[in-house]
Amino acid sequence: MMCMHEVGMANQPNSDHRDDGLVLNNCYMTPALKCVPPQEKPRAEELRNCFSYFETEIALLTNANCMLALGKIAFDACLRFWRRSYELKVKDHPFMHHAIYELPNGFHLIGGYHPSPRNVNTGGCRKR
Repeated sequence: MMCMHEVGMANQPNSDHRDDGLVLNNCYMTPALKCVPPQEKPRAEELRNCFSYFETEIALLTNANCMLALGKIAFDACLRFWRRSYELKVKDHPFMHHAIYELPNGFHLIGGYHPSPRNVNTGGCRKR
């Protein structure tokens, strides 16, 4: 949230609870997986069950032109969504931190590590 605040996409640098006053500007956040799975490892069935909700949300964002996918689960969900409209080969769009892919409609998909405590504490995610 801190980097979103620094570039004017959020009115405050952190969010501690649902009613803390956070306001996002010209951006939308949603998880690809709507529940917290045991040991943070979702089963394929859980991902499939959540995908229809994710797909509906993303389809409503008609003015969007860029998506930042935080983590491989989110990145794969984004590719799955866009593969329904375009012939995208997964092998041509591997998940990588800082990877930017331009899709056939001009939309940009950006890959990034998920800011989980594990990634932050091990240095996978750090402020640059």
